[in-house]
Amino acid sequence: MLAQPRATLAFALSLVFIGLAQAAEKPSWLDPAARLMDQATAAKANRVDASAATAAIIAHGPQSDERYPAFTVQAVTSAYNSCPAFEASVLEAVKILPAATFNIISAVQDLEACPCSADSVWPHTRLDGRIRVESRRFDPIGLGVRSNCVAIAAKIAVEQAPEQAKAILAAASGDFFGRPGVDRNGRRIVDAVGRIGEQRTAWQDALEGKGLSLARDRSECAADRDPSDESNYAQGWASKEGLDLPALGEVDSSCDRRSLDLVLNDYQNNKDDQNAVELFNNTAVDLNLERGRYVLDVYGDGASVPTQTLALKGKLMSGQALVLAGENADKATRERAQVVSDRLDVAKLNALVLRRAEITENDCGNVSLALGMIATGLGADGERFLQDTAKEYEAESDARQIDAIGTVGAQAKAWQGDMAGKPITVQRADSTCEGDGNASDEFKGVAGWAIQGEVKPEQTGSVDARCMANARDLVLSEYQNDAEQYRSVSIFNNTGAMVDLADAGYVLEIYGDGANDPSQTVALKGILKNGAAYTIADEDAPAAVKERANLVSNELSTDKINALVLKRVSATSARRCVAETIAGARDINLPIALVSPFAPSRTPRPEDAIDGTPRGAEVASPN
Repeated sequence: MLAQPRATLAFALSLVFIGLAQAAEKPSWLDPAARLMDQATAAKANRVDASAATAAIIAHGPQSDERYPAFTVQAVTSAYNSCPAFEASVLEAVKILPAATFNIISAVQDLEACPCSADSVWPHTRLDGRIRVESRRFDPIGLGVRSNCVAIAAKIAVEQAPEQAKAILAAASGDFFGRPGVDRNGRRIVDAVGRIGEQRTAWQDALEGKGLSLARDRSECAADRDPSDESNYAQGWASKEGLDLPALGEVDSSCDRRSLDLVLNDYQNNKDDQNAVELFNNTAVDLNLERGRYVLDVYGDGASVPTQTLALKGKLMSGQALVLAGENADKATRERAQVVSDRLDVAKLNALVLRRAEITENDCGNVSLALGMIATGLGADGERFLQDTAKEYEAESDARQIDAIGTVGAQAKAWQGDMAGKPITVQRADSTCEGDGNASDEFKGVAGWAIQGEVKPEQTGSVDARCMANARDLVLSEYQNDAEQYRSVSIFNNTGAMVDLADAGYVLEIYGDGANDPSQTVALKGILKNGAAYTIADEDAPAAVKERANLVSNELSTDKINALVLKRVSATSARRCVAETIAGARDINLPIALVSPFAPSRTPRPEDAIDGTPRGAEVASPN
């Protein structure tokens, strides 16, 4: 999606750097040979304006690295730790090289912390199309503090370089528009080695079970952000039989060029599955691992979910390595490690995945907020950009209907018959194991469903071996409607395997009376075991129903529901945010077929808390 070819970008960058270097003398505080963090810290110590510091560091930096402006923004933001300085640095970097906006916004996406609060986002929005930053309090999407910086940077960048709007959105979304690596639990993949799940291959090849050392080659800096594909380690890693203890913690084995995040740098094990792994900070800045919410997921033989997860702590300086070893590792290995944990004692380890975890730092949430900010920054062209983006979203989403109850659209009839408007329970019969793939035709399920004129809250979501044979996919198994007082719907897993609802991309669409488009869309989350039911209950449901529910949501409060449609959104590796993104995009009224506008229960008030901090003052003026 980048607007310019890589070669053109590099050429433009070299011209810019040459021009800057010729036009500016090196200030006394600047040592181009020092680490970027040291340069930025020196600028702050000398009370240099963040904008001037950014310009000077870029001007006297390497002319061949098109990511250098991005690294500079990271360093200045980290050193100055203020929102005005962050905004000034982004603005200056984009002014210097508009073609590098993708890298600049990607660098903002990778900040371990953001100095801007939700109050900082508010003034950047237009009064006539206010983005409701409070929407983070609503399920299914929660926006993290990092989203504030991504959104602000996106607006600043698109105002300076409107022709780069798509590239800016690509970087801000982090995943959906081209950079793979975010799962729908809000955990962005930083790097991976090996392959997860049943499709696992012997990535250790002939050395599996014999003990090996696997080290990153200096020429390979790119992370692998898709642990379900064939691991790309072979293209940039060297392997050999046996342990290579002197290599653990040695930065000489790291790649030559900086990256935008940590990388997995070394993995060693012996034939008794005693494991050690090295992480390397090849970024331009020092990283607080706990504040950055880094975790290492460890996958045992054939597992599709982590066998163990190790939360990382401490500060890792730029250019330094962190060695982790299992408690079962030999003494010599443990002595070289800074972290020793039994969470690495996993037999037949087939994958390691380094992530940034925490739902409140949900990178998927960046899409909704950044998209609205980009549209605002484009001014009169913003609405057209939203429309074009919506079409792209819809084309990419590839949602496949799995099952349905009722009929959508104007042709909808009272499929409940004489029970319409009265208490009703609709339950799938044993003989009906296949879902309804067409929600626009007459409701086919009537012949295979049992309809009762009552509801039994204490039995909501009960599973009694419905579907005698395994189904090819999940199915809707029960719908309760207590005469418009409350509703619940249950989904049944009789596929023969455990299903991760979020990772597989399941969404439930709710259609109001005669609507062709869904009134609400719910992104489903959680692990659904084979033979188990997943129940979504109305917020107005009695306690007996809520206690049995997996999810309680006001989405089922839609007036006169005439159809429920279960869909599965395509979940290839580069599209792992799709379900939550689609469900959350309604917050900015994005016109997507799968999503209809989201209306908060009331208009936000100036005194409402944002991010847990009470805010006073009046509503910001339009800008």
